[in-house]
Amino acid sequence: MKLGLIGHNIATSQAPDIHKRLGELFGVSVSYELFDLKSKKESYLSDLIKELKMSGFSGVNITFPFKEKVIKFADKVYESAFNVKSANTLIFQKNIVAHNTDYSGFIKSYDFHFKKKKPGKILIIGIGGVGRAISFALSSLGVLELHILDTDNLKGEKLLIELKELKINCKLLDHKKLESAISSFDGIINYTPLGHYDLLVVH
Repeated sequence: MKLGLIGHNIATSQAPDIHKRLGELFGVSVSYELFDLKSKKESYLSDLIKELKMSGFSGVNITFPFKEKVIKFADKVYESAFNVKSANTLIFQKNIVAHNTDYSGFIKSYDFHFKKKKPGKILIIGIGGVGRAISFALSSLGVLELHILDTDNLKGEKLLIELKELKINCKLLDHKKLESAISSFDGIINYTPLGHYDLLVVH
């Protein structure tokens, strides 16, 4: 199975190792290549996707800054990618199919742990690609109240408008009010680099 990752500055990505290990676990031979387009022209993305499909790739993962751009190259867009307006996975079948596994993966994980219980008052810190996807996933789960905290207020306001179009009760949280408000949340989701550490894998 030929897979890959398309993005900028991905030379240190652990995706190849992770996918090869998963392949070994399930008895599938997996190759995983990195396609860093940092120094390429924007038009190269379309040509690369066509080339990978023609050369027998099963699919590719998509990361910054192409998640929103690749939607237009898909023949079929699954609900996960359609709702978020971005895709992190393209599957090459007869056609090109776009998915957002951040969205669908969160919903499956939430259902596994909390069953049919609707999310209550939730705070999301950081609304980059993944944080944005989780915001829409929470909306589809019927979140009672969604609060957003991000250093980019313009990005936050834009997301707020999109969520309110879905009739979601959502607000931006001023970082100065975080300490006093933090105990009022039923759940906090951190999608910033803060508090994330590299894990040492022992072979």
